[in-house]
Amino acid sequence: MPGDLGVLIVHGMGRQRASFADRLMRRLARRLGAAAARVRLQPCYWGDILQRHQDVTWHKLTAPGKPLGWKPLRRWVTSSLGDPASYLSGYFKRGTPVYGEVHERLRASLEALAASLSSPHAPLVILAHSLGSVIVTNYLWDERGKRRVGRTDFECCRTLVGLVTYGSNIPLFLPPPPVECITFPPPELDPRYRDVARWINLYAPGDPLGYPLADIWDDRHGTTIEDVPVHAGPWPLSRTPLSHVLYQVDRRFVRTVVSLLRQILAAARQAGD
Repeated sequence: MPGDLGVLIVHGMGRQRASFADRLMRRLARRLGAAAARVRLQPCYWGDILQRHQDVTWHKLTAPGKPLGWKPLRRWVTSSLGDPASYLSGYFKRGTPVYGEVHERLRASLEALAASLSSPHAPLVILAHSLGSVIVTNYLWDERGKRRVGRTDFECCRTLVGLVTYGSNIPLFLPPPPVECITFPPPELDPRYRDVARWINLYAPGDPLGYPLADIWDDRHGTTIEDVPVHAGPWPLSRTPLSHVLYQVDRRFVRTVVSLLRQILAAARQAGD
């Protein structure tokens, strides 16, 4: 049975597996209960685009005869900080900019999600962690301009009702001022969803890679962002930099997402009446 609401989950930087969202999807399904039958969840896995290159680089760097200290930390730096550097630097891979290849993966994930929904105009929610929030907002910006890759309204995110960013490092990649925010909700959004449309940004005070977003824009284009501080993960890790990788296992994070999904599902039911 096709779903009424699509949810795309986008991971952040670092070594990731294709199964990165499995645990979160199970937690969301349990919390949604019977309503889970109306929701379709789709992970967007893009890490493999860069990981093979980073693995080759690492093996070359650690060849015999090249002593390096703090190897675990260096390995993390190569895999994690190498992602934004490659994504944003214009680095080419097989003649294609990595930026474009990552965005095509996002589009393809949206296409797969749309195929599981009851309508090509079904509401969309995106959950984006860390560098994933940078990728998603870049994608949304490009879909308003000339670099779009989306082929349908859904792939162009014109039905985007909910955006949840967490551990977001968007402020680290902003251009010089004036800084323009993306327009959210999209102007094409069905008016019946506008009252429930929300951009929620969760950040942990102990997370050095996660930041509030509401006040960093010079031009907001009418966009409102709800910054929500949350100590992500179990104590005492929730007060440390490790909180950056613990949002998806945090109860408040899951409750926040489920509450948003329920509001959108209620609006979708009314829209179908």
